[in-house]
Amino acid sequence: MLRIRTDHFADTAILHCFGRIVAGTEIDSLKDAVAREADKRLVVVDLSGVDAIDARGLGLLVFLQALGCALGFDLEFTNPTSRVGQLLDLTRLDSVLEITNSERAEGKFSAHASA
Repeated sequence: MLRIRTDHFADTAILHCFGRIVAGTEIDSLKDAVAREADKRLVVVDLSGVDAIDARGLGLLVFLQALGCALGFDLEFTNPTSRVGQLLDLTRLDSVLEITNSERAEGKFSAHASA
C-alpha cells in the first residue's frame, strides 16, 4: 500500500510517499498525484518513507521525469531510503533522475516559496 501526503509551497508541491511503489494501484496513485500537480513549477517526490520499489515502480519514476519535461514542470526525487537508493544506484537511474538530499531540497522549497 502506498500513502501520499501533499504539501504546497507557492509554486512547489511536495509529495511525501509512505509504503511501497509497486505494480498495481500504488503506481496509479503516484502517477495520478503527480499529474494533479502539473500546474506547479516544481514537483518533489519525497521517497524517505518508501520501503520497497519494484521494476514497474522504477519505470514509473522514469515516466514521471519524462512527463515533467513534456508538460514543463521540474520533477525531483528526494531522500531515498538506503534500500531504494541502492536500487537506483544499481540500475544507474540515479544518473538519469533528479535526486536531491533533504538539505538541498529544503533550500529550494524556501526559495520557491519566497519567489
